[in-house]
Amino acid sequence: MASYEGCSLKVYKDVAGIETIGYGHVVRTGENFSKEITHKKALELLHQDAEEAIRGVRSQVKVPLLQHQFDALGSFTFNVGVGALEISHLLELVNTGNKEGKEEILEAFLRYRKARINGVLTDVQGLINRRKKEAKLFLEGVYEQ
Repeated sequence: MASYEGCSLKVYKDVAGIETIGYGHVVRTGENFSKEITHKKALELLHQDAEEAIRGVRSQVKVPLLQHQFDALGSFTFNVGVGALEISHLLELVNTGNKEGKEEILEAFLRYRKARINGVLTDVQGLINRRKKEAKLFLEGVYEQ
């Protein structure tokens, strides 16, 4: 997850204009990151956010997964959120046992390739690249950075 996200010790706005810090941590109401954080704090936030994604995958997936499939879904969920996983066609495919239909799985990952930029859903090349890597990891067990 860290390799997909990159790290910023200062708050920045992501491609969709959402305030973010560390390894893709979305700044929530009540959090104050007016000062630069340490790398240790960035890792703590990553761990907290990853745990939330992992719990989401564990609670939503109803079939056994191989480790690389779990990792791919964890990365996906970390990025899009548990709520998006819950309503995704990807989860439906996984839970109905279609874990090897390459085109369907890739298409299901790629449905989450857009960000709302200036009010318009727009393809984001970074998300397209990430979704393709997650799909490859899910289907083939190939870990890429």
